[in-house]
Amino acid sequence: MMFIKEANNEYMINSLNLIRNASFPSLDFDLTDKIRNSNVIRAIVIIPIAILISTSIIILNVSKQYAYTGLQNLWVKDILLLNESVTFILGSLVLISLLLRKSKLIKPYLSKTVILTVIIIIPFWGTMGCLLDQREGPSLISLLAAFIAVASGLLIRPWISILVFGLNYIIFYYCIAFTQSNPQLLEFNRSAALWCMLTSIGLSTIFWRNNLQKIKQEKIILDEKNELQLNYCQLVETTTELKKSIETKDHFFSILAHDLRGPLTSTLSLTQMITENSFGADENEKNNAMKLIENTLQKSIELFDDILVWSATQNNRMSFMHESLHLHDLVNNNIQLLMLGAHNKNLVVINHINGDFRINAHRNILNTILRNLLSNAIKFSLPGGKIEILADINSDKTTGNKIVTISVKDHGVGIEDKVLKNLFKIGHTTSTLGTNNEIGTGLGLILCKELAEKLNGSISVESKMGAGSKFLIHLAAT
Repeated sequence: MMFIKEANNEYMINSLNLIRNASFPSLDFDLTDKIRNSNVIRAIVIIPIAILISTSIIILNVSKQYAYTGLQNLWVKDILLLNESVTFILGSLVLISLLLRKSKLIKPYLSKTVILTVIIIIPFWGTMGCLLDQREGPSLISLLAAFIAVASGLLIRPWISILVFGLNYIIFYYCIAFTQSNPQLLEFNRSAALWCMLTSIGLSTIFWRNNLQKIKQEKIILDEKNELQLNYCQLVETTTELKKSIETKDHFFSILAHDLRGPLTSTLSLTQMITENSFGADENEKNNAMKLIENTLQKSIELFDDILVWSATQNNRMSFMHESLHLHDLVNNNIQLLMLGAHNKNLVVINHINGDFRINAHRNILNTILRNLLSNAIKFSLPGGKIEILADINSDKTTGNKIVTISVKDHGVGIEDKVLKNLFKIGHTTSTLGTNNEIGTGLGLILCKELAEKLNGSISVESKMGAGSKFLIHLAAT
């Protein structure tokens, strides 16, 4: 039973939900996505630099095509065509990325395309640039720069780096024969290009493994952090629930002690008066005292019954197997149990439930709820009044499921608004004397609410001062 300080408890539970749902990185960490995201950022840095370099080369050589003739003029045109092509491809890639960056469907493929384009275009650009440069000199700077930029700038799997740099080396190896006429430089540059390729593959592999290890370590740290966070959330929740449980039981026992002490003290006083013959020869007074003792002991037994049921629900020792019940007969049995109390107040108890009305519920739990509600109705009914029990089936407005509503209606004194709003909260329990000064514990309605919830139902109340009260039990129809 968790009824103490409900506002504070709801705040604490909401805080726990916020902790749980906070935007911590997922424990299902995707290493591939992490590498891809890192490569996208690196590619975003490499592409503008490449465009800037290619544009600069175009600007520096655009005027030379008119100054040179023959092979030199052809070399300049080839340089311009190569760099214009690279600038166009990379520029188009940037433009397309900007236009489609908000598309959730295309974005994953776009990031892969950007990375793949950089891996393919940059080394090929360096290779072709180096081949064209062989017409003017033996320089391998463009090939080395492009290889190193990709090898150190992106996280490339070793087999991909072998494939990319290997293919570019093969292109260079066979094509250099068309641009380098010096046999000695030809062989030297082939060897130097091989060294560039191997160096780039080695650098790329080292860079890949180091960053992969770093990412894995970050993943381990992240997993441990999330595990600690989840453990902390569970610990806070368990501590909160334990605290609420202790507070509830402490309050329950304080109510129990108060409710037991009062009746037992009265019973002790009356028995002492009878023992000491304080009533003298007045038999009526003695009889009234004996009836009062009987009534007090009966209520104490009812209190102990409620305590036993409550204890069973708290410790999950009660079975909640449902069965098909004749509701009319079930209600009649409970009316018969309480008929003496109703007879003493000259009350009429009317069972309006149809004889063939059936419900799936736990017999003992439903009996306990009905008995408490009927006892309450008798307690607060005015002498000569009536109590009505009804049942009907309606559809839930939210889910559309069929709901059985059992109502116990009295025409008694009613319940004050300030008492009504806290009627089912253990922290606000009050024991009110009945219309014939019947005593009570104040725990019966709390028990009814908890038992109704155990049946996956609920309980509500409608009341008006001077007009009586109607308690409604809402249970699933099947």
